[in-house]
Amino acid sequence: MRDLFSPYASPSDTLRLLLEETWNPGASLLSVDGRKAFIGICRFQDQGVDLNPHTDALERNLPSTDAHELVAQLSANIYINIPHTGGELELWGTEPGEHA
Repeated sequence: MRDLFSPYASPSDTLRLLLEETWNPGASLLSVDGRKAFIGICRFQDQGVDLNPHTDALERNLPSTDAHELVAQLSANIYINIPHTGGELELWGTEPGEHA
């Protein structure tokens, strides 16, 4: 993802560093088996394509030995190019089930 934004910092790196430097308790990337966890996904959303409602729940994908050490998880959407109409982020008052 860094190559896409080169020679500039990627937006996800900028957000991560800002949180690490300014948030009082601090913030850091999770390490699993001595390796830093993946920071995020870069997605192109074309017109007329909807994403199904979902939750970002890291504990579903962590090995059970690491899941109990997870204190908190932050999910963020960073929009690079926003259309004049459409593209709204919908927040739902309910969580979809695991097998939705």
